[in-house]
Amino acid sequence: MGLNRFNLRSVFCIGFVLMALTLLSSVWGAEPEMKVRVRLVSEGDVTFTVSMETEVYYRTSQNRWALVENVRMTPGQTWTASLQSGTGKLQLTTPVGDRLTSSHSLQLRPIVSEGSIILLGHEYGGNIQLIPLSNKIEVFNEVGLEEYIAGVLYGETIPSWNMEALKAQAVASRTYALNQIGRHKTYDYCDQTHCQRYRGRSNFQSIMDAVASTRGEVLLYKGKLINAFYHSSSGGMTENNDDIWGGEPLPYLRSVADYDDASDKYRWQMPGLITVKELLNRLGLSQWDSCEIRPIRNEKTQVITDYVFRRYGGLQSEQFSRETIRWRLGLLSPRFQIRRVPADQVQQALKNLNSGPVRIVRSTPNGETIQLTLQVDVEIEGEVIDSPVTLNANEAILISGRGFGHGVGLSQWGSQGLAQMGKGYHEILRHYYGSDVVIEKRYE
Repeated sequence: MGLNRFNLRSVFCIGFVLMALTLLSSVWGAEPEMKVRVRLVSEGDVTFTVSMETEVYYRTSQNRWALVENVRMTPGQTWTASLQSGTGKLQLTTPVGDRLTSSHSLQLRPIVSEGSIILLGHEYGGNIQLIPLSNKIEVFNEVGLEEYIAGVLYGETIPSWNMEALKAQAVASRTYALNQIGRHKTYDYCDQTHCQRYRGRSNFQSIMDAVASTRGEVLLYKGKLINAFYHSSSGGMTENNDDIWGGEPLPYLRSVADYDDASDKYRWQMPGLITVKELLNRLGLSQWDSCEIRPIRNEKTQVITDYVFRRYGGLQSEQFSRETIRWRLGLLSPRFQIRRVPADQVQQALKNLNSGPVRIVRSTPNGETIQLTLQVDVEIEGEVIDSPVTLNANEAILISGRGFGHGVGLSQWGSQGLAQMGKGYHEILRHYYGSDVVIEKRYE
C-alpha cells in the first residue's frame, strides 16, 4: 500500500495523464487496491465528527501531505471547518474551544482503516480532504475503489433487493467507474448522478456482500471496458444509445425488452395540460406564439430521436433531441409522447362538465364551512405528434411517457424483475449489454 500512496501523492504534481496511467496500472496489475478521489458537494461551513482517533495532515509547498504534530482528533468530538474572516484561512474549531488554523489544505486520516468520518449527513471511510478556496471549502473523499463501489450501490440501489440484482449493479458500477476515472481532471468523480450517486460507507450487509462477491469483475467488449450505462426504469423497452445521444451505435447498448413493470415510474404523465406558448417558453423559445413541429427518426431504427420546431410564418427553427426536451421540460425520461389537444376540444370538455361523474377527492374544514375539491371525468380527443403538424397558440399539449432515466443500458428495476424470475447476475448483465460482452475478474 505504501507504493500506491506514493503514486497518488506524486500524480497531483505531474498532472492528470500520469494520474490515470498510475491508477489504471494499479487496477490491472498486482496491486490489490486503488484509491479514487471523490468531490463531495457541500455549501458553507462543514461540520464533522470522527469515529476513531484521527490524524491531521497538511499539504506542503512540495504538494505532499505532512503530519501535523501533536494533533489528534478524538472520537465523538464535533468539529466545524470554516474560512477565517479576513484571512481566508481554513479554521477548525470545537464547541469547547479547540482551534486549528491553516493556510494549507488539510487531510483527516483515521489511524485505522475501520475508522470513519461523519459529515454532510453521511459516513465516509478513507481520508477526507478540506481545500480552502477564496469563498468556500471544497471537500474530497479519498477512498478505496471497492468501498467507493459499495457507496455507489448505497446511493443507487435499494438494499433489500434481490442479491443477483445487487451483484449486477456492482459489476456495472465498477465498470462505469473505471471507464470514467479522472473525468473531472483534478479528481476522479463527483458524488452526484453526473458520475454516480455516492453516499459514503454502506453498513448494509447485502450491499457489502454484493460488492465483495463480485470484487474486481468488469464488463468487456473486445477486450475493452464498456460504457456501462444504467438507469432506473425504461417502461418496458430500453433505448439504443444512438437514439438518445446520437453518435455511432454501440453493439452492447441496444434496445431490449425490459421487466420493470414493478416500478412506480413505469408509466407517467405531466400533471394537466400545458399551452403551446408554455411549451415553447420552457424550451427556450419565449418569443414564439405558435410553431410547426416535425419529428426526426433514426433511419435504421425508425425511432423518433429529435423534434424540429419552426417558428410559424418564419424561417427560424430549432432542433432538440428527446434527451434535451426531457431536461428542459423536467420529464422523467426521454421515452415520451407529445399529444396536441385542439382548443375546441378543451372548450367542449368544459361545457360537458355537468355530464361526467363527479368525485370528492379532498374535504377541508374552513371555519363554519367545508371546502370540497372535486374531480370530474370527461373525455377529449388528442393526437399523438408522430408526423409534421402546426401547433396554434390556443391549442393545449399533454405529454406522457414511460420509465425513469435515460433508458440506455441496464435497467435497475428490470434487473430486479429478472432476479426475481430466477436469473443470475451474469444472465442479467448479458441481457442488457448483449451476449458478446465478457464478464471478467481483472483483480482479486
